[in-house]
Formats: sequence, C-alpha cells, structure tokens
Amino acid sequence: MGHYVEWRAFIGPPWKPDTDAAHWDWSDLDAGSAYDPETDIPATSLDAAMTSGSTTAEVGSIADLPSAGTVWIGPNSSGESWERIDYEATGSGATIAAGTWHPVAGMITYPSATNAQTRLQTLTRETADNELTGAHAAGAAVRFWWPLDTADGVLSITEEMIESKDGTLATVTWAARLQGVTIPQAAIRAGNLVLIQTRWESGGSMGNWENELVGWLDSPEARDSHEKRRDWSVQVISIGGRLASTDAPGIRVGSLNAARSASANASDTMAAPRKEADAGEYTGEPSFAANNITDGSSATLWIGERYIGKGNTPANPGTSYDGTAGFRIISQLHIKPYVGQGEGYRWIEITYPGAGTFDGQWIVASDNYFANLESLSITAEAGDHVILCENPELFAEENPDHDAVEVVDLADYQLWADAFGAPYYALVDATNIFDHIDPAGDNLCLYYGPGAAPEAQVVWGTGTRRTPFANAEWRTSGGSASSNISAPGPGETMRYIYAPTSPTKAADYWEVSSIGTPGYTVTSSSKAWVKLELERMDLTLSGDIDSSQTTGIVLMDSAGDPSCDGLPSSGTIQIGNEQISYTSLARRTGTLAGTVTRGANSTTAAAHSEQDKIYFVDSGVATDALPIESIVISRPSGGIALEDFIVRGSKLTTARTPNNAYYATDYSTLATVTGNSDEEYTITPGSPTRIRHLLVEITKMSEQPARPRINEIACTIDADVYGATTLAGVKVGGAITAALDEIGVPSGAYTDAGDTLTADNYTTATDSALAVLADLAEFTGTRIVVGRDSKITIERDDYWPSASTPTASQTYTRADLATFEPVYRNGQQAAQVDLEWRNVDESESGREKYPSTKDPAGKTIRIGPHIHASSSAAAAAARKRYWMARRPYTVLAEFADEQSARRPGEYHQLQWQIDEEMEEMDRTYMAVVMEHEIRDNRWRTVGNWVQISREDER
Repeated sequence: MGHYVEWRAFIGPPWKPDTDAAHWDWSDLDAGSAYDPETDIPATSLDAAMTSGSTTAEVGSIADLPSAGTVWIGPNSSGESWERIDYEATGSGATIAAGTWHPVAGMITYPSATNAQTRLQTLTRETADNELTGAHAAGAAVRFWWPLDTADGVLSITEEMIESKDGTLATVTWAARLQGVTIPQAAIRAGNLVLIQTRWESGGSMGNWENELVGWLDSPEARDSHEKRRDWSVQVISIGGRLASTDAPGIRVGSLNAARSASANASDTMAAPRKEADAGEYTGEPSFAANNITDGSSATLWIGERYIGKGNTPANPGTSYDGTAGFRIISQLHIKPYVGQGEGYRWIEITYPGAGTFDGQWIVASDNYFANLESLSITAEAGDHVILCENPELFAEENPDHDAVEVVDLADYQLWADAFGAPYYALVDATNIFDHIDPAGDNLCLYYGPGAAPEAQVVWGTGTRRTPFANAEWRTSGGSASSNISAPGPGETMRYIYAPTSPTKAADYWEVSSIGTPGYTVTSSSKAWVKLELERMDLTLSGDIDSSQTTGIVLMDSAGDPSCDGLPSSGTIQIGNEQISYTSLARRTGTLAGTVTRGANSTTAAAHSEQDKIYFVDSGVATDALPIESIVISRPSGGIALEDFIVRGSKLTTARTPNNAYYATDYSTLATVTGNSDEEYTITPGSPTRIRHLLVEITKMSEQPARPRINEIACTIDADVYGATTLAGVKVGGAITAALDEIGVPSGAYTDAGDTLTADNYTTATDSALAVLADLAEFTGTRIVVGRDSKITIERDDYWPSASTPTASQTYTRADLATFEPVYRNGQQAAQVDLEWRNVDESESGREKYPSTKDPAGKTIRIGPHIHASSSAAAAAARKRYWMARRPYTVLAEFADEQSARRPGEYHQLQWQIDEEMEEMDRTYMAVVMEHEIRDNRWRTVGNWVQISREDER
C-alpha cells in the first residue's frame, strides 16, 4: 500500500482580504516546499500585562513576526483565557529597566544593560464578556502558528471538477476533513488558515516536512461528554471554498459600448426584404429594425424605407404643356412584381404639380382597356400624389411610409372596352387593367374625360404610341422602340424625373430601376434619422439617509449591489432637489468619500429614502447619462457610406425626435459631416460628453438616391467612471485576475498563463465568486485549477482536442487497481448538443451541433452563447459537452498503491476484464473526483471517472 507517510497541521491567521490592514499574505506557502512554522515564526510571550482596553501588546520578540497579522495570546493567571488578536503594525516599545525579570530570557538583565522591548500595535480585540475578560498577565504565551496536535491521524481530501451552469467541467477545486479529540477551542474557528504538511519515509528515514494543503477551517463541530473527550471535526476548504462564500463583483469586459444595451427607433424602416435584396448586404428575410444598430453584430443593419439624396421635386414641365392649374401626370409605374410575388402589388402613381380639384379621369392601357375613374374627385395641393392600385392593403404593407393623399382601390371602379360607353365585361372591376398591361412593351395614357385627347402618355419597351396625342410632345416617353424607355424587370419601377441632365428626347425624363418612391417626393432636404437611448448610470440610494449624514452614503446599481459606476472620482450628485458634493469615491463599497457636503450649490439638505434616484450634476444639469468619449458609425467595407449627416447628443432624461419642430433645442450638435466616403466614421468630442440620447440625421448616402442604412453604432464610455472590474481589451485571464484582486485575493495566489482568449462584450453577474468564475471559464473555453496550496491557475482549456478523444496520460490495469466498479448510466439522455457561439471580436458567429445527425432518442441540449476562437473550437466544445452529458459509464476504482499526485481533469486509460467471455474493457476516462485519505500512515486514493470514448455505447 505504498510508503509510510506522516502528516501534521498548524492553525494560522483568519482569512482577510489583502486590503485589510491586518492581512497576512499566505501566498508564500507553496505546495511541495519545505517549511517549519515553529522555527520560522516561533512562539513568544508577553513582556507586560494587558487589559481588555489595551491597543498595544509588549512582546519578547517580533523579529520573526510578520509586520501585520493575527496572534493568539493565552492565559497566565486565573480568570484569563486565549484570545485571538489582529495587529496592523509592529514597533519599538519601552526599555527594560536594569535588574528586572525578563520573562522570555528567563533571567535578570545586567545592571548597566537596556533592552528595547517590541510592540504589536493597532490591535483589534475580541469583545470582553463572561467567557473572555480580555486580561492577560505578563509571561502569557503569544502564538502566530497553533500546532494542531490533537488530531486522530486521519486526513481526508476530496478533489473534484465542478460543473458550470451549462453542465461542463471547467474548474478544479478541493476540500478536506480533519477530526480529533480535546478540541483547542480558541484555534478551531471558522475562517482560520490551516497549513497541512506531510513527510514520507524513504530509504529507512523520514524526509522533510513539506506543505501539502493550504486552506481555511470551515463548519467546525464539537461533541463533549462526561468523559471529557471533547471530540471535534472540521472541514478544510481551499480558496475555491472561500470564493464560493464570497460575492464577486460583476465583471464587464469590452469596449464599454453604451449603445449595446440601447433602445433605438428610426424615422422609418424598410418593409420588404426583396426591395434591397440585390444590394448583397443580407441574405434571407431579416429584420431591418433600428435595434439592429445596437446588437453588436456588423452582419445586421437598419435600412430606412424612404429614399434620400438626389431630389426629384414635382414642377410645371414648361410652356409646351398646358401649365394652368389642374394638370396631372403619370409619375411612376410599378407593373411587374418581384419574382414569385404574385398579384396585388402593382400600382400607378399620378402626381399633381399644381393645386386644384380633379375629376373625370380615365386610365387607358394598350389603346383598348379603360379604367373609368370619372366618379373619382381629388382635391390636391401642388406636389400631391395619388396611388391607383389593385390591393390597398398590400400596397400599405409594402409601402407603409407613403404620403399619398389618396390610395385608390381600382376594385371600386369598372373596366371598359375600346369603345366609350359600353362595359368591357359585366361586373369586371378596373384592377383587371393591370392584366392587360404588358411589362415587356406597351403604352399607358391618362385622359381627362371621355373623348378627350390624352393628357399624358408613357411608352416603354416594344410599345407604340397611342394617337392622336394632341400637342405636348414632351409628355410621351417615346413612340418607337429606339426612343422608348426601357422595359422594367421584376420589381423595377418606371419613375419620372422632373429635371434630368441634358435631355434630348422624352424618354430621358424617365428612369427604370429598383428605386421606387410611391406616394412621396424626394427633395434635397429629405432626411432620415435614427435615435438611440443609451445605457444610463441607473444608480439609487442603498439605504435611507437623514439631512445631516455625510458618511456611509452608499449607492447601488439596478441589481442592488454597491456601485458608483458612472460617477467621476469627484463631483456633485443630485437626489430629489438636493445636491451633494464629494471629493472621492470608495468604489468597492459604492460609498461617497472624502469631503461630503450636503446642500451643495445653495440647495437644501433633506432626508432621502432607499432607492431614491441618483443623478450627476453636469454643467448645472442633473443627468443620469454616462460620459461618452467616442462614437463610431459603421457600414461594411464596399457598401455605400453615409455622405452627409449630423450627429446630436442630449443629456436630458427625455429628448424629442425630428418629428417635433423644436427637437433641436433638446440636443447639442456633436458633428456636422459633409462629403464623407468612409464606411466607418468616428466622432471624438474634445472631452467625454454625457449623452443619454444620440440622434443621427442622414440627408445623403454616397449613392443617390438611396435608402439610408447603418450597420452599427458604438458609443464608448469613459472607463474612468468605472471600477477595477470594468475592463477593455483584456484576455479572459486578465478579467478573472481583476475579479480576484477586487475580492482581496493576494496577487501571489493566482497565475494567469496568458493563453486565454481576448474576448469582448460580456458581463457577469454579481454572484458567488466561484460560480461566476466557473461559468466564465466554460463560457470562454478557459480552465481554472485550484492547487493544493490554494494557488489558482488560469489557462486556456486545451484539454480537449477538436477532432479526437483526448490522449490518456496514464494507463491503469488490474495490476494497478485494487477494485474496479463500473456503473452503467442511461446514455440516451443527450440526443444532440446545440451550441451557440461567437468569436472574440464578434465577426463570426453561428451554431455547432454535435453529432450532426440528431439521435432519435433523447433530448437536445442547447447551450450558449459562448465565446470561442473559431468554429472548430466551438465544435470541440459541443463534442465535449455531448460526451459529458451522455456518460454511459462511470467508474469508481481504488488504486492498489499510493497515487498522491493524481488530480481531477486528467485523462486515464482504464483496462479491466470483468467477463472472461468478453474482451478486456479498454476505454478512455476523465477523472472528475479523486478521494485521498491518509489513515494509519498510508496514503489511499479512490478515483471517480467518466467515460469519454465509445460514445455509441448503449
């Protein structure tokens, strides 16, 4: 059963964060190092008596004592008892007069000698009561280390991998248990550090004492009887156990983008994906809502419905046409639906460049089909539009932002034959005229009353001109195939241009393209806008305060955790109608610090209640806006850019949109940009500017006319208004170490291997530190390992190859194992793992499914989103989680010989033949638990493994 081994334990100072003045840095205690507590920091004694009110202690020697820490001072007279005392400093005491008894030296000093005493200073004493008088006579023992010499010789250690919320094992920690008799009541107290050492026999002699475990006592238990055995037991927890009982502050990593949690709205949103499908900026039928601008993905975008840029304002065509009030023209034709769209979406736009009342209208197609609209009467202003369509509901669905004065349902009117006065078909409505318009080539005329000459005519493709056509030759778009306008393709619109460049024929007044502006006019002043309501401070009072209180004013965030996030290191806040100035902040505790002045700026101090809203006073304005140091507006490379635009910011709680005539008074102008051609445009205010509402007004894109579009807006918050756990551009290991530092773990107690991912844009909750870090490790492909000395190692989790079963580091057979107990579990519980992931800069994302074909039995396990370096890394994570979920076999086995070095997370090959009629089981397992025990001076180890090979086992 292996070599002979002995162990011993010492109790030391209680756990304290490294910011505590009495903290002792335990991280110098390395596992495997030789160390003798009794000679490194030997016991000493009091040189002078102490009373319960003493704040210093005169001791025989402090040469070996740390400069700060905890000691036990014992009884040396009746009515006294052991007391645990924290001290924050050491220093020189009084001198010993010649001829006095020195309790440590045990002798009379020489008459001519002086001996400088030593002193423990700034003591924190335990409360004196019936059990503890606080008095200690001179000569009382003073201990830094308390030898635990009443244990019964049994030490149990459990090392295990703990599961994250997603069920994956990414964190290794441990706990131990001690027990004995004659409890040392003063030392066996929760929170005290415990150092456990071992030494091994080798070659007939014992080796040096070496550090085996460094942990803290937890859950001590005692039992006494008339025999006065005073039995005791206590758990020893690692730093992992300490973290499990400590809240970690929320970790926020990324560019501090206030737009990521923003809400957004826009002037308008494109209604149908097919309208811009040929632009190549998206696939499928995505949403184009304004919130796409704030989702953190450059692959999504907002597109406005209405075109902006090059104007096309209705105007009197000139003296060659009857320019009196009342004329009207055919201004747009949308007669060929998109591929696969079907009927119901075709329309004709009539525009009225002059104001008046219009009636007696007829629409004639192909010389023979007449839509009789004589009963339609329109009162129009100059520039108004009327839409003639086959389905008003579908038209409105496709074009929700039109401004037409009327959308005419042709189903309410009749279709006539080629002779005026006789119905073409009984009960045939005028929507059928669209079925008699040939998109490949035809003509369409607008008449004013039966028998009149046509007011306007459009001829396209192979169509021919209708005659007679009175005068006004400009109104026709052609008459021969060589001068006609082009025939429209699927989804294209024929659009009249009021002021073309250098026209030479009537067809030059028309454009045929995907651009359609049904029911509205594009002018040089047309604009689109998006408005973002950015992340805000969202701070409130953590508790009630009275009108004079200047200390203990604690603020909290929306989760109820102490926070000053969003406030500068000094400044003025406002609660209700009172302003309160401060000169510093205690960010860890969320407390106003330094000089706190109530009723600042001639306001009146008043009492305030818990959850009262906190505002920062910025240039006289109380605002909950965060300071923004840069704004980036993004479009993809190669796409059309924002050419002319204005960016405005407001610190007000509410700010109006351009729909209100006085909206600009709510904002300050941050940038007025003209002639831009860059896909990404950055605005950097001279100093961080508090912005609650961001407004971008676009008047021109780099192509004209064009629908406005933006993929992403990022608003970077000034990092100076956040605490240490708000980080930008750091690796996951750096984020974890920042959290550990904030909790108070000494820097020597953790090691960042430096190989973790640099992941942006994630935030953890304020929760149990161990749970938060374990989930963060799984979320980012990181492994956290707690050593036996409670040192933490943070490293990239490369324990799982992407394409195969991990390679075993050890192989164990019947010769190595005393027992072998396989336990079959239902391997049908996982049919497939569906893992959502993104890479570190969010340029790639997706889902990885393992196996690719779902098992017909079981359930799908959906996890994520997680951060991985690539799709292959995400695939490996999905595969790992699948095997962990199935676990068709677990094995419990005891090693035949000493295996003190075995730890969870290792991969082992276990070979064992149970049935002589079957071949030997030869499978790869991962160790998830290692149970170690020292009993009767022998080290015994039992492992618990989960099978990760032969995933098809049933």
